[in-house]
Amino acid sequence: MKLNTLVKTNKVTAYGFAAFKGLEKVCANEGCNIVISALSPAIMRDMEIYEYFAPMLKRGTVFNNIDDIINADLDVQLVTVCMCHDWSEYSKNKVIIVSRHQGTIEVLKDMYPEAPVLSGNVTADDIKDKLVIGTLPPSLVQYCESYRAVTIKDFDYSKDSELSGEELKSRIVICEPVSIAIEEANELIDYTIKTVKGNVIVHPWQKYDVTATYDDVDPCWSGCEHSHSFIAPTTKDKFLDKVGRNWMIDILSITPVLS
Repeated sequence: MKLNTLVKTNKVTAYGFAAFKGLEKVCANEGCNIVISALSPAIMRDMEIYEYFAPMLKRGTVFNNIDDIINADLDVQLVTVCMCHDWSEYSKNKVIIVSRHQGTIEVLKDMYPEAPVLSGNVTADDIKDKLVIGTLPPSLVQYCESYRAVTIKDFDYSKDSELSGEELKSRIVICEPVSIAIEEANELIDYTIKTVKGNVIVHPWQKYDVTATYDDVDPCWSGCEHSHSFIAPTTKDKFLDKVGRNWMIDILSITPVLS
């Protein structure tokens, strides 16, 4: 799917570089409330956004304004972010550093002295099934076994390309590990979820309160109710997985949260 198509037919919340925020001003005021982001999947996970649309950007791409973005007619992919185990459970010889910023490389080499450094063009084969720390687009993160994003607060390439030492250490952010799944973004279609009181039509990207009963290894807690809120994912299968397909007994209610 094209970014321009999403923007023209949906209400957009955008994350990323400054020009990207302009998508919110040119989007439709109807359709789904979707999220489009150029940020790292790890940062999106920290914001509790686990599914979003990511533009496919070539490394080093720079957009000065919203017109540049629209004229580029970018492709987008649907990104689903998953949690990963702590890296202490893995062998350190699986770690690879990916960065073009010399100061960042020095910090990461202190953490992983034996890790090779990739600072040029990276391919899927370079990182497949590896633990990668550094900077990668989602289109490559999907091939990592696990990924730790590294960012610099308020980074400005024109001023911070030589950033190092204590100033870098005070601004560098190393995220917790994630893995992601990527699929082609297709049309957003409503789907039906069965509840105890009947079927409910669910609209992707709408926020819902969901109450369900769950099984538990402790018989004292088996059948207990639990309620939580989340943004509905794009398919019925993903919705059920999010509620807890493997240990859910019944969905009691699904109620849209009106903003």
